[in-house]
Amino acid sequence: MTPTLDLTGLTHSQIQYIQTLIETFRTNNGLQTQHWPASILNYHGDPDFPAFETYRNDLIPPQDPILF
Repeated sequence: MTPTLDLTGLTHSQIQYIQTLIETFRTNNGLQTQHWPASILNYHGDPDFPAFETYRNDLIPPQDPILF
């Protein structure tokens, strides 16, 4: 069963906006999509660059917060 909307009292632009929202939802199956450029999708990084976690052991541990 398809739900119905009562569009009584809405302006033409409001109805068009609702129709656009419904069409967008149907087109994307209700999911937000992101379109990344090919340069980002095809990036593999620099094999000579050290991993982010490499220097984690060199960091100073955080201090306990002072509560009072």
